[in-house]
Amino acid sequence: MLIAAGLTLFCSCKKNNPEGPNDLGGETNIELTQVGNVSSAYMSFGTMDLPSGDMTVTANDNGIVTYHMFVDLTGATDSALLAGVIPDEYKDADGNVSTDFTFKITSEGVQDMFKRDRPWTIVKYDDGVGASYPFTTDNGSEQVRTITEKTGVDEWPLGFMYIKTIKVEQPLPPTDKTAEKITFRANHKFGLVYIELQLKNGGGTASIDIIPWFMF
Repeated sequence: MLIAAGLTLFCSCKKNNPEGPNDLGGETNIELTQVGNVSSAYMSFGTMDLPSGDMTVTANDNGIVTYHMFVDLTGATDSALLAGVIPDEYKDADGNVSTDFTFKITSEGVQDMFKRDRPWTIVKYDDGVGASYPFTTDNGSEQVRTITEKTGVDEWPLGFMYIKTIKVEQPLPPTDKTAEKITFRANHKFGLVYIELQLKNGGGTASIDIIPWFMF
């Protein structure tokens, strides 16, 4: 789940006033989603830091942005353990993480595109605390993402600086066997910068920080 959720992103521009929570307007030709741009992904599991990876923009089709993520596991501490828990569909022939994923990214927000015909909003930058983005899964389960924090203060570390972030939380259904909640943090310029899974049964957290170093 964590790897599939990897990401990056944005700059602010004009609006087109989308109608619903899962409609997203805005400019699509923005700096952080230009083909060839590479962001770094820093992953951790509890107190253990995992090997960092690269997230490369390989396509941008009117805001539908495809990333290729690569994490070299060869020679990494506990590489055998990591390889054992990562599904084969996310690995190459050498056992490294190598996978593609797609988001809709505009100047106004971010959506995941894991259901290509039904995008689900992660955040809209202009929304305030309490704004929510509901979604109905294929099995009829109702899930929702909600903005729970927007302080307007430069409090979140990103590389060598601090930035303002919007915190979005998504409780997971009791039937999920792995985690209780997903937390996202996003910034209107840098896009999605952090994802965290709160694991079940006192399992701690798994997280990923995304830093677009080419923006510094």
